[in-house]
Amino acid sequence: MIVDLNDGYIGKSEVHDVYQTDYQLKETIEPPEEIAIMSKRWFLRDSNYSPNFPTSAAKAAWFLEKSKGPSVDTVIAVTESVFEDVLTSVGPVRLPGFSQDITSDNFNTLFTYVIEAKLSGTDDPKKILKKFVPIFEKNLLKNGDYKKLASLVAKDIKERRIMAYSKAPDIEAFFERAGLSGELNVPSEKEDYLQIVHTNIGGNKSDRYVSENVKHDSFINYKGEIENELTIEKKHNWNFNTELNWFETIKSFGFEEITEPVKEVMGRGKNVTFTRIYVPIGSKLISINSTPVLDYIEPPVQTKTDSDNGMTYFFVRMEVE
Repeated sequence: MIVDLNDGYIGKSEVHDVYQTDYQLKETIEPPEEIAIMSKRWFLRDSNYSPNFPTSAAKAAWFLEKSKGPSVDTVIAVTESVFEDVLTSVGPVRLPGFSQDITSDNFNTLFTYVIEAKLSGTDDPKKILKKFVPIFEKNLLKNGDYKKLASLVAKDIKERRIMAYSKAPDIEAFFERAGLSGELNVPSEKEDYLQIVHTNIGGNKSDRYVSENVKHDSFINYKGEIENELTIEKKHNWNFNTELNWFETIKSFGFEEITEPVKEVMGRGKNVTFTRIYVPIGSKLISINSTPVLDYIEPPVQTKTDSDNGMTYFFVRMEVE
């Protein structure tokens, strides 16, 4: 979505499909190492590559301009759950051509189904978003419970569901003070550190149904060195009741079927991620005890350096059926 702001007031706003923007990029951009495993070309859709949001946001703005888009000063990232939160404040939204109101309860299922089933055609699968956003904006200004909205937005900022970056130093400084910058906290010398970053490469929406349990213990060995033991357990929680809930939702809007391929994309499919475990620069991997799903990768966990942020990370592909 591209928005023009003038003295704090919203002017023109447009919703675009990122793939339509990517089609305009004729130049071959060599991707970072992990993205190169999947694709030999780098596009806007894969610009969120760094755990340091200002790095990814600046790259997104760069790609937009390279792809014949406008030059932008500010980049704001929001997760889908933010729309669900805001809908609880704004109230139901009725779209032309739909028999039921769109609410926070049905938003995700309906939009994922309509887009992934390409009900508006393959040329413009995200047409529903283009219809939704203007009505959503109007309802927000007219009906929004701003006290409740402020509380929800504060929670989403704290959980990094909303992040913002600006080329203007004074605005970027404001984002930092407000906790919006998404800047990576690089550890100082002799300071321990852990951050786990998952990047979904499975081409589906399964992240919504995957839970994660992280166990982390630190020890000081006989040499006075810190040793860490880390266990990451992931579980795919999709089940038959999930599918029944999907069907009941789309049926209430007059749709009769979810095809098997669309079910896979909506979240039933295997969850596949590239996982990066960020640790202080120079950290060494002592040993691995992994599940068999990792054994076909040699080595199953690779030690790499993030030169942009001056940190070491361990890289592993994780799959959850």
